[in-house]
Amino acid sequence: MESKRIYAFGKPTDSNTSIITITRDSGFNGSACYYALYINDALALSIGASETAQLFVPAGEVTMRVSFDPNGSGLCTLNKDWTQREFILKQNMHKFFRISTDAGSKIDIQTTVGGN
Repeated sequence: MESKRIYAFGKPTDSNTSIITITRDSGFNGSACYYALYINDALALSIGASETAQLFVPAGEVTMRVSFDPNGSGLCTLNKDWTQREFILKQNMHKFFRISTDAGSKIDIQTTVGGN
């Protein structure tokens, strides 16, 4: 994944940081558009199909929201739906997430095990 599309949480800030690894599915639905991932209301990254990124997030309560990238163009700007998940990150925890799109173009983000 291109580092220029990581806008926040790209580097550890202190010893109270945890790691999250985000992988986007390679499915056909939505594959022409970047998706945006927000962490605690900050735009963290734009991610394309089949890409993986690692982010360094402060431990504690975390809210993640995924949607079509607000900087997209053409058909990529039509879908305004988003999905939000909340979780707790403990210090030095490494958690894995997968972004997927169903047949109806609904975007979702779920925890997964070890990057699968």
